[in-house]
Amino acid sequence: MNKQGIIRLDYSISTLITLAIFGFWFWSNNQVQVGNRDAQRLSDLRQVQAAMAELYRDYHTYTPASCQQEDPVSQCQLTDYLPAIAEFNDPGQGQYLVNIAPDENQYAIQFILEGNYQELKSGYHLLTEQGIE
Repeated sequence: MNKQGIIRLDYSISTLITLAIFGFWFWSNNQVQVGNRDAQRLSDLRQVQAAMAELYRDYHTYTPASCQQEDPVSQCQLTDYLPAIAEFNDPGQGQYLVNIAPDENQYAIQFILEGNYQELKSGYHLLTEQGIE
């Protein structure tokens, strides 16, 4: 092989290595962002769970939350327990939606995790009076 062929081969290998490093960096950075969004989701929903528990403790029912199936959780009447509820939005593209309207004994709020987070798998989950499923 002549010098020009070796130089081209070196250039090609260097380019491939650079692209691989950039691809790995992009992938790992995206995974960190996914983890951060999932952590924020779980934090938000644990606050909602605590607010619902306080509501139940005070009224022995979940109905004062006054939200309906398919409403965003931000429309639930929990401001006495969670003043920032009106600003609760999924940090990604999803929404926290009421899946089962709060009644005497139950409620369910649907959300999605983008990745596996702690013991939870990626995909749709529910926050209920029993916790996160």
